[in-house]
Amino acid sequence: MADKQSTANVQQMTIRLAPDEHEALKAYAFLTGKSMNDAARQAIAEFLVGSGREELFDQAVEDFRARYRVALDKLKDL
Repeated sequence: MADKQSTANVQQMTIRLAPDEHEALKAYAFLTGKSMNDAARQAIAEFLVGSGREELFDQAVEDFRARYRVALDKLKDL
């Protein structure tokens, strides 16, 4: 995860959490001594570089293959 960034280099967004997710994030932040913002940013960063990104990419490839199966089959012998 990147070091703390200046506010000039950060995009703001709102996320909505279920009450139990909010409480879990709040507890995790407290136990680790992080702000809730830093804990959420860390979780997102880990997802994007970890297995979540791989799963998303694999699913996108499968969707692409299914959508363009006929064209891909025609092109395989070229």
